[in-house]
Amino acid sequence: MAAAKALKAKEILVAGGVSANRQLRAAMLDQPDFPVRVPPLYLCTDNAAMIAALGHWRYLAGQRDALDIDALPTWPLAG
Repeated sequence: MAAAKALKAKEILVAGGVSANRQLRAAMLDQPDFPVRVPPLYLCTDNAAMIAALGHWRYLAGQRDALDIDALPTWPLAG
């Protein structure tokens, strides 16, 4: 809330896996200072299916990695 106030936000979007936290959702929606947008709970689940699909497409493209591969948050989706 302090960051939203300091940056003069017009509204707040709660997104990502953390948006499935019911207490956080309630606290954000109950605060009076900003409009808050929160996706439906069914859209806030783990993104394991997306990661599996990406792995499938990378495998089909011929990419193979060792089991000790490090995860990078900026991996490109295209080979």
